[in-house]
Amino acid sequence: MYTGERIDKFGEELDAQIEKRARTGPSAEEKAAARAQAMEVARGLLEEARSKLRAERKVPTGDSAALRAEAISRWGERAGDCETDDWEGYLASREASPAPTSPEPLLQEHYCAEPWKLLVACALMSRVSSHETKTRCIEGFFELCPTPTALLDADAGDVEAVINPLGLFDGRWRTLVELTTRWLEMPLFDIGHEKGVNKIWGAGEFTVDSYHIFCKDDRTVDPADAALRSYVRWRKLEHGD
Repeated sequence: MYTGERIDKFGEELDAQIEKRARTGPSAEEKAAARAQAMEVARGLLEEARSKLRAERKVPTGDSAALRAEAISRWGERAGDCETDDWEGYLASREASPAPTSPEPLLQEHYCAEPWKLLVACALMSRVSSHETKTRCIEGFFELCPTPTALLDADAGDVEAVINPLGLFDGRWRTLVELTTRWLEMPLFDIGHEKGVNKIWGAGEFTVDSYHIFCKDDRTVDPADAALRSYVRWRKLEHGD
């Protein structure tokens, strides 16, 4: 039977254990340093991946057939169906000029060297708060649909099974199809907010701003999203604007 004295003693012992753990655990400064080190490692790996992608991507010039073949190699057979004689422009308008990686990379920074993937990632992550859910579903999507052609050839049910935790599947699916169709079919790719010119169904302000900020290194964008605003401020300081 626990007497009042025994209960008090137990409480004192528990408090002592808690204080001991607090003393022996990592301090706030140590936690911050560990996080900074982890972010620096992540940043290095991301920069390395980007450099490797740029080195592997050798764009032919002059020969229309070779340029068309390059488009197909990047985005699948459906890229070759575009009605254009300017395959150099087709490729150039889809080329990325990504900004340097920030100290704590946002999810968009993992995909900005490949603009179609950036657009898709933004369409999938919008209105989702869980970073783990966003990351898992986006990675799973690109395993299923690594290219725009693969997306348009995919069964909607298979895609839904992968990204269902994100919710709002019908709207997301339509956005993915609209974005991908325009990506493949536009002779010169462009995306913006102007209806009838460069507005793509389902691509809202967050997606469009992310594309111009991360894929085109456009520091003039004034985004409403808080994370994007922070990134633009950092990028301006980094560039000396």
